[in-house]
Amino acid sequence: MTTNSSTTPDRDPLEEAVDPTTDPERLRHLAVQEGMEVRWAVLKNPAVPEDVWRKALLEGDPEAWSNPMAPIYLLGWSPQPGDWRTLEEAARKATYRLWVTPERCSPDGKVLLNVQIMNWWAASVSAEDMMDFLWFWAYVKGNGSEEHKAVVRLLVRCLRTMPDLSAKDRQALDLLDAWGASSGDQRRETEALQVSFPVKRTVRFAAGPYPWSNARFAISELLNEVTVGKEGKEREEAKTEHDRLLADLIRRGMPLPPQVK
Repeated sequence: MTTNSSTTPDRDPLEEAVDPTTDPERLRHLAVQEGMEVRWAVLKNPAVPEDVWRKALLEGDPEAWSNPMAPIYLLGWSPQPGDWRTLEEAARKATYRLWVTPERCSPDGKVLLNVQIMNWWAASVSAEDMMDFLWFWAYVKGNGSEEHKAVVRLLVRCLRTMPDLSAKDRQALDLLDAWGASSGDQRRETEALQVSFPVKRTVRFAAGPYPWSNARFAISELLNEVTVGKEGKEREEAKTEHDRLLADLIRRGMPLPPQVK
């Protein structure tokens, strides 16, 4: 027999959490009052209240994507007052966590999440967001990995659109592009070149995809360069237009985003 009281002395909390006949209000209690294992089980329970599930989804909990009701809830999804993330941001957050601990989501949940990420990738007009997504992928895969090299080459492609590239900028980008294509490692040589700040950011990222060398920073600095000499509305329009151009460049280099497996 289930109850919505805060205690059920004859049942183990984890047992209650996975039982679809557990009272929804009891599941609400378990989601916040018990340990993470119980909470994660609750989020996969089809009887969990929708508001509890939605809050967890926006927090980036991968388990929320495993809930059998998730496809139905997502079909009718619309922003609500108080949302602190968009659905796309929540999907990216869950993906980051699954790249580290893939067992936190069911196969069906991963399919659902991958579709969401692909839809966002196809429609994104923010190269900064796209590169932030790719940065974490490279970070998880490790310094010098093929994934890291692929992101460096995408950054190089973006930075070649920067106006007034100096000869040393071009030299640094050529060396990084060659490394990304596995044509020798000359990353150290690029560190000695006197290059512009966006290229310097890319050189740092190529040295290692660490938090302080987030690839997004290079895109941000590039967009600042594009708006030099512009003010107000003209500045914002130039930044938006170039951001969209870079997003298309990234998609041409990587038509499909990294997937959760």
